Amino acid sequence: MIDQTQTSPAIDLAKHGKLADIFDTIIPVTEQDAQFVHFNDNSRYQLEPALSAYDKIQFSSLEQALALVALINFKYPGSQLTVVDNVSVFAFPGFRKLEYGNAGGLTNPRVYKVIGTISVDGVDSPTEFNVGYNINVKRILQGGNNLWTTKLGYSEGNSTIVVVNEMGLYQPEWVGGDK
Repeated sequence: MIDQTQTSPAIDLAKHGKLADIFDTIIPVTEQDAQFVHFNDNSRYQLEPALSAYDKIQFSSLEQALALVALINFKYPGSQLTVVDNVSVFAFPGFRKLEYGNAGGLTNPRVYKVIGTISVDGVDSPTEFNVGYNINVKRILQGGNNLWTTKLGYSEGNSTIVVVNEMGLYQPEWVGGDK
């Protein structure tokens, strides 16, 4: 179980709706942090333990995950969000599983997801998303460029977060500001 009461200066900023610079950083993942292993010991095939670039962008720190939850809670009070370690359900093709080598502290890279409900206009709406993908791809690499938010009238950018109903599931998206 993840202790969601942990705090840091970045998490405290997010609780007040401000972005910390941890949202501008792709957390580096090394072989000491995580690598692929066989599902069982009797495997008769070769396995490459290294993570691909795609696999690495799925990782975030717990500090990033908790700060993202705090940011959403600030913008959408009444939301009920939980950070979970997603490694046991994350799909890794090739009969392999991911094994961590780090302790999972606030700054260690792991595959986290957020599940729960986001309170949008007083209605609890379901959500589930990968923290690393949200920060590393949507915020950093894409810079908040998103078809869903552009169609709704939000400016492109990554200075704030909004939630958007994407095919029945509310997802946090980075935008340049409010409509």
